[in-house]
Amino acid sequence: MFTSAQSNELRKALLSLLFIFVFQKTFCQKPDTTHTPLTFNGTINVTNNGFSNIPSFSLGKPATIINLTVGGKRTSFEPELRFSLEGKPWSFLFWLRHKVIRRPKYQLSVGVHPGFNFRYEDAVIKGVESNYIVTRRYLTEELNQNFVVNKQVSMSLYYMYGRGIDVGTTKNTHYLSLRAAFSNLKITKDITGRLNHQVFYLKTDDKEGFFVAASLGIAKKNWPISIGAMMNQKIKSTIVTQDFNWNVGLNYVFGGKFKRY
Repeated sequence: MFTSAQSNELRKALLSLLFIFVFQKTFCQKPDTTHTPLTFNGTINVTNNGFSNIPSFSLGKPATIINLTVGGKRTSFEPELRFSLEGKPWSFLFWLRHKVIRRPKYQLSVGVHPGFNFRYEDAVIKGVESNYIVTRRYLTEELNQNFVVNKQVSMSLYYMYGRGIDVGTTKNTHYLSLRAAFSNLKITKDITGRLNHQVFYLKTDDKEGFFVAASLGIAKKNWPISIGAMMNQKIKSTIVTQDFNWNVGLNYVFGGKFKRY
């Protein structure tokens, strides 16, 4: 779908676009005399099967996933920290995101992150068996367009490109997703649901595939804890993944907005 040269040019364009808008936001705007609130919030997810940000990949065992957001109206820093329930790190992503366009019916955002994936390997060192961590690094960029239909329905077109840095990593990953989100679906007076669907194309070096994924969430009004589930189904693929995969988990949401001085 993409040549190596095209991939490099797209990656450079996305990085340039992100840094231009971050620079403009930080240094070129008039001083903010209204003390725009600073957002700090997060979600802690505990699940029987940790899913990656690409749904066709999972940890394959129980996990804890921590998502944090710190930022203003346009620019934010959003770390994603994933651990197995044994406490071993699985992967760390450090997203820097910028909302290029913010309109009631349309939003465009770009993002970039360095990512670290952790693997555990056994080795015999000086006659002693040991288990050690191997860290593999990635650089990833994203482009997201969101179209708001009404208060409950939105659609988005999302593209992500990841470049493996270390030996043994996937050098080029392309992830293109068409998504539909249904939120604030009334179940009872105090209980609402959300439903997200996506159909996506995934290419990892010389392998590719098509998949469909969906997630469901149920929450009670003014409660920080909610229940969620996710599934992923392979349509056609040469990438080695499970044909069908799923999880269920609990989410705890915290944080709020704080005045800046």
